[in-house]
Amino acid sequence: MKASPPSGLSPAPDSCLASPAADSCPPPPPVPAPVYEAFIGIDWGDQKQFYTRRDVAQPTRLHRGSFATAEVSAWLQQLRTHFGGHRIAVAVEQSRSVLIYALMEHTDFIDIYAIPTLASANYRKAFRSSGAKADNTDADAIEDMLYRHRDQLRLWQPDDEQTRLLDALCRNRRHAVDERTALTNQLTSQLKLCYPVALELCREMANPMLLELLQRWPTLQKLQAAKPHRLRSLFYKHHVRREAWVQQRLDLIAKATALVHDHAVLLPAELEVARLVRQLRTLLPAIEDYDKRIHELYEAHPDAFIFKSLPGAGAALEPRLLCAMGSQRERWADAQALQNFSGLSPVRKSSGKTSLILRRHACPKYLRQTFHEFAACSIKFCDWALQFYERQCAKGKNHHTAVRALAWRWLRILWRIWKDRKPYDQSIFTASQKRHQSDDTSQLAPT
Repeated sequence: MKASPPSGLSPAPDSCLASPAADSCPPPPPVPAPVYEAFIGIDWGDQKQFYTRRDVAQPTRLHRGSFATAEVSAWLQQLRTHFGGHRIAVAVEQSRSVLIYALMEHTDFIDIYAIPTLASANYRKAFRSSGAKADNTDADAIEDMLYRHRDQLRLWQPDDEQTRLLDALCRNRRHAVDERTALTNQLTSQLKLCYPVALELCREMANPMLLELLQRWPTLQKLQAAKPHRLRSLFYKHHVRREAWVQQRLDLIAKATALVHDHAVLLPAELEVARLVRQLRTLLPAIEDYDKRIHELYEAHPDAFIFKSLPGAGAALEPRLLCAMGSQRERWADAQALQNFSGLSPVRKSSGKTSLILRRHACPKYLRQTFHEFAACSIKFCDWALQFYERQCAKGKNHHTAVRALAWRWLRILWRIWKDRKPYDQSIFTASQKRHQSDDTSQLAPT
């Protein structure tokens, strides 16, 4: 899919080993490389882990082995004893596996390098063109990548516990919301078949009133047989008391007619509606519980004031933006590094006379989604964001391309206020924008 870069943005090259910004950003100040006694690559599995270890004292000799997941702590203790507590480097593919969390408890002598799964797979294929694959050889490839290309790998630096907890809750809530959307879409499809009047009673399929109505009267025949005072009682229970609205719904129910009478069609649809209603009525309180816990954690977070100042973020996106930026201020050397890692910067693919600018696909999708959704919400609450979006659309960009360009622009602002620990101030941004426009005009003026 061809995409044009945001205004003023040049596509940055990718690297499967380093940060996507490694080739396009000025290198950070040199940091002394840690000295390790050993390098270990682990191929993670549910029940059993295979590892390859290379001791610095004997770099040509590889030690291979395996251990069960339940034996991780004992294996780590053996490493601590064997190397006398000296630092060792451990590389794993998964960044959210049980093994990572076990390794985190031993960071006093272990440095963790989380390698993207695709990167390790491509590294293995580069030397095994036959496509042969095994757990022990995967561990060899991971260890070899760590030993030979450590300077290109990112040292895994977890956020503080409060931020990680908030991030986990936000991700789980997002999964629950996606599940709610899938269930309501299925429910809409079934109601069109066997219970179309329900779609006219309430437009929102996840409405508690509609779900209770469908559970108490699962068919049109049972709904029309219900006494009016029982229906009124249901409406009043859910704070629907306007008489004109209530009477309109009662008349709608009385006049409704079934479109399908085939029992072979109606019975499966009715059972499916009952199943979907039960799932939704269980899921909605869970989402409310997530919202409550996220709000409590977010309000207590020391960085919350930064993201509360963002226009259009709201209760759902503010905590997600906080977790997306994290608590490690040294993680992103500059805004470009964050823009590349989140997938908002495009990439260029060139060969001979052909050159394409493409949307970046190798990125954390949840992270990109967070910034994309915030940019879309900011259009309604921020004047300059609306103007920027309209200029992009005027250039012929579609909605999502324009929003992605706006998100790229927002990330520069987010990185700065996050780095400085200051709330967003639109007057500062507007003044900076005018100053840059003035500088550009003076450079173009004749001498």
